[in-house]
Amino acid sequence: MINIFCTRKTETFIPVKKKEENDKENDENWICNLISVGGKKSLYFIDKKTLYSILILNVKKKDLVRLESLFMEEFITQLNNDGILNAEKELMIRNKFSEITFYGTDNDQKTLGTLRDNDYHIKRFISDKVDKLHFAKEYMHKNINRRPLGARKFAYAKDLMKSEMENIK
Repeated sequence: MINIFCTRKTETFIPVKKKEENDKENDENWICNLISVGGKKSLYFIDKKTLYSILILNVKKKDLVRLESLFMEEFITQLNNDGILNAEKELMIRNKFSEITFYGTDNDQKTLGTLRDNDYHIKRFISDKVDKLHFAKEYMHKNINRRPLGARKFAYAKDLMKSEMENIK
C-alpha cells in the first residue's frame, strides 16, 4: 500500500481522502505536486524515504479515474530506466503496491524542498527546448534520480531506491 500526500495545490486537482487515526500506517509514503510542464498539467511524485522521483506528464481530469495505474506504470518505467527492476521484482512491486490512497498534505518540508529543487532543474533543462514534454520525460528518465541529494548525505535517489527494492519480499 502506498500513501500519497498531495500538496494544497494538488488537492484542487485530485480528490483526496482526509487522514484518520484508524487508517493503516506504512513506510511507503510519497508526496505529489501539480506542476506545469510546457503549459500542461503534470504530476510530480517523490518518495519520502529515498527521494526517488517520477513524473506523469500532461494529466487531464479524465485521467484521474485511472491515476493509480498511471502512477504504477510510470513507477515501473522509471525503475526500468534506472536499471533497478527485473521481471520477478516487478510482479512483487505490483502486488505490494496495488493499493494507493491519496491524502491531503502532511507538510513535510524536507521532502518538499527536494521536490521544489527537482522541479526547478526540470524547468531549467527544458527552458530552451521546443518540445518541452518530450525533453521533460527524457530528463526524468535519464537524470533526475542520478543527482546527489544533499538531504541524504549526497547519496543518489537511484541507489537509495535500489536498496529499498532489494528488501521487498
